[in-house]
Amino acid sequence: MTKEPRHRTGRPVGSVTLTAERQDRLVAFIRAGAFDHVAAQAVGISPRTFREWLARGEGRGSRPATPKLRALADQVRAAKAESRLSAEVRVYREQPAYWLSRVARSVEGAEGWTEPVPSPGERPLREKRLQDWTDEELYDSINESAQKMADGGWLVSPPCSRPRCRCEYHIPLEERSS
Repeated sequence: MTKEPRHRTGRPVGSVTLTAERQDRLVAFIRAGAFDHVAAQAVGISPRTFREWLARGEGRGSRPATPKLRALADQVRAAKAESRLSAEVRVYREQPAYWLSRVARSVEGAEGWTEPVPSPGERPLREKRLQDWTDEELYDSINESAQKMADGGWLVSPPCSRPRCRCEYHIPLEERSS
């Protein structure tokens, strides 16, 4: 009588194992600002496997969570929060006006660091549907945007190939007649 071969249980041969070293490197990369799936790939874990491990660690997987996967999910969540915190602090220090425009938004009855909130019934121009604009409003809006871009150095007229060109685009602002 021959014995039938037993089916092995557990992970397939050659599949990735979550080691302490791999987990530490993964969490360090995320804490440094990497996207989690990219950090997983950098330590040799496929994005699909990583997503499955996180889902199981958070109790959302098709298979039960293990203490190891719960610890991974907790550490990844904390590393993402620390990375975001670091970025927010950097923006706070380097671009306080931008930071304030996101943190201290204007609300009805209290001005903040964004455009004032329109009074009830008033429709802000930026929420107006394009088909509701008159040709003049659209033209003015485009010109205003172009002027702001030019003032900020984002829009620059290219130098003209004709040395004595006097077209309206190449005459210096101070020489233009109003």
